[in-house]
Amino acid sequence: MKANNSPVRRWCVMVALLATSACEKVVNITVPEGAKQLVVEGRLERVRGAVTGQQRIRLTTTDAYFSNTALPPARGASVRVVEEGGRVVSFGEVVNEPGVYATADLIAVVNRRYTLQIIYQNERYEATEVLRAVPPIDSLYFKDRIGQLGPQEGLRATIDFRDLAGTQNFYLWDQFVNGQRLTAADSTFRTRVVAPDDGLDGRPISQFQPYDGIPVSKGASVLVRQMSLSEPVYRFYRALSDQSANDGSPFAVPLASVRGNVSNLTNAAHRPLGYFMATEVAEARAVAP
Repeated sequence: MKANNSPVRRWCVMVALLATSACEKVVNITVPEGAKQLVVEGRLERVRGAVTGQQRIRLTTTDAYFSNTALPPARGASVRVVEEGGRVVSFGEVVNEPGVYATADLIAVVNRRYTLQIIYQNERYEATEVLRAVPPIDSLYFKDRIGQLGPQEGLRATIDFRDLAGTQNFYLWDQFVNGQRLTAADSTFRTRVVAPDDGLDGRPISQFQPYDGIPVSKGASVLVRQMSLSEPVYRFYRALSDQSANDGSPFAVPLASVRGNVSNLTNAAHRPLGYFMATEVAEARAVAP
């Protein structure tokens, strides 16, 4: 009993109490902003069954690390796309959308090569892509979650399609619910769902749930978009998703900027961010029961 009331024990108890009642100290960290980089969001699309000449490319710049506002638009750029064969299509900046450049005169064609050319602040940027075909979505319907991880409640958007035979294919899926595109980084799927057709060449794919971690509420209007990627674009999206889902654990992917396919022809060291891609798109719409 005397040992329990010893000075040493009383000191240990006092230290423990002080440790549990310690105050938090706010530390303000100053991160150098660095040189601004051009950010390219360029995608040429050919939507199956709804082909138009409407195309849009968004240009922004990087901002301060702790900025909580939208990226600054890259205004006043010269943007054009050169089609295979030499035809040049100019993109004009949209009046009420600074940094967005658009045209109504570019009907994308499968297997045709496209080169994006940008001049911004006296520097020239360029990227090239070939538009790849995509198989149609045969059906869109709703089922309980097929996967075993995560919450099981609620219906999931489910699709059937047949992979294109005789070629290596890479896919990207977007899912819109009531007009809003959904992405979510969790333990069940990547931020943007992408996949290769490894071992599935030409085979039918049934009961596939691209966003199986997102339940769809009753009566919701759902749009699923299926796109075909080149292998470099696929690897870009995989790396981007890995970075977005980084949880800081010892097994996480080391943080790094993801390099796209746009090159700075004027100053290679001042490289841009983002990607230019060209894709055919298959769409399917349905209302959840």
